[in-house]
Amino acid sequence: VVQADIMDNEKEFCDWENIFSPGEGWNPGTPGDPVYPNDPAYIPPVPSVNGCGGDNGVAVFIADDLSSSNLSDRTTFSSGSNKNVDFINTWTWGSGNTPPKDDLTNAYAFATQIPEGYFSDGSPDEPVVAANGDFLLYLGLERTRSNGSSYVDFEFNQGTGNQAVSLDQTIPCDDEQLDDPPCEFVGERVDDDLLVLMSFENGGSLGFLSAFSWRQTELDTGEVCQGVANPPCWVQTYSKGDEVDENGKGTPGAGEGCNLEKTLCAFNNKNTIFKSDGDSTAPWDSFEGSKNDPITTLPANAFTEMGLNLTELQGLEEIPCFNTVMFKTRSSHSLPSELKDFGLGSFITCGRVVIEKVTVGGDGTFGFSSDFTLDHFPAGSTTDNGTDPTFSGGDFDLTTQSNFEAIEFASVRPGTYTVTEDDLPTGWSLTDLSCSGPGEDDEPLNATVEYLGATI
Repeated sequence: VVQADIMDNEKEFCDWENIFSPGEGWNPGTPGDPVYPNDPAYIPPVPSVNGCGGDNGVAVFIADDLSSSNLSDRTTFSSGSNKNVDFINTWTWGSGNTPPKDDLTNAYAFATQIPEGYFSDGSPDEPVVAANGDFLLYLGLERTRSNGSSYVDFEFNQGTGNQAVSLDQTIPCDDEQLDDPPCEFVGERVDDDLLVLMSFENGGSLGFLSAFSWRQTELDTGEVCQGVANPPCWVQTYSKGDEVDENGKGTPGAGEGCNLEKTLCAFNNKNTIFKSDGDSTAPWDSFEGSKNDPITTLPANAFTEMGLNLTELQGLEEIPCFNTVMFKTRSSHSLPSELKDFGLGSFITCGRVVIEKVTVGGDGTFGFSSDFTLDHFPAGSTTDNGTDPTFSGGDFDLTTQSNFEAIEFASVRPGTYTVTEDDLPTGWSLTDLSCSGPGEDDEPLNATVEYLGATI
């Protein structure tokens, strides 16, 4: 429910405290005894979405490092050009400090495909309208400084395999770990990746709100590249409060509220909100001010949330297969402005299928056929052992090493998929075939296994 708060007020849908559970061993920090996300001992919350959105949701919580109070943020954009209009694999990162207005703190996302009747049109508690099968995306953000101008992005990427967005090494950046400095981003955007921009005006109100979709090679009718002349580029799909004066400023609060179709709604908290209602406490630490003291209440404009019906907003015919989300801050309202701080996390909205080949008594090469495509296994991707499976038209080979090999197909939408093992090489015989899913006790989920034909 998008209502500019965190705690569940016994509304029809869930709120953020329902979507996350305390990490094992978590205890709230206090002003005299804080624990910051910069500390390896910090315990973030864990997703717990059962019962929210028809039991088919996915969530991520990113507790980004803080910069002030003599702290160093291990995930900031580094030297060179780091802009939303640049390719991701040209960005650089490392440890650094950002001004408080550009310093990310807690950010979180939740996505679900909503069943019929979950939301009611026009309800003040549930403003985002949805129909059966619509894909909804919810975003939440906390800021340590809520009374100044700041600019925040949410970017959702679908790339898998060698296109997956990631960092070139583990945090913190060690310039000599892999290559010459600086540390780098890995991966690339694909068609229909999503970018949401928020701009907060002086005073902390939500001044602008825009949504963009990535076009890799071609523009649809009426679309215009933003920030560059030709694709690959971002195209704007939604804007609210997007007019600025000669000083680059807009009307405070103009970005708040819902569009006419109620497919996108965004709000700041107008008053202080509480992270505890007496019965429960939101299971994460929040921070305020230059000293980054832990707080249990968020002052006005310190918390922002939005809901998007992506099915209607972007005209989607099927659910988007996001794999990562990145929260970023930038230096100005402009899309091509320099990026400052970031947090990167896994956000997998579609399924994955892993085929494992296990041998006894030696290694070999085994052929398979399937109805998977390059959308599930992009060109240049490799197997578990790092080899090329010569994937073509759904056919592929698995060559075991030390009696094992595996291949993963990602971005698998709901549907029926078939994988069949070819005739075995001379001297080999099939002795077993099993199928399991992420259910209780790893029981098979909606799967058919044919033993002798080696068909799943």
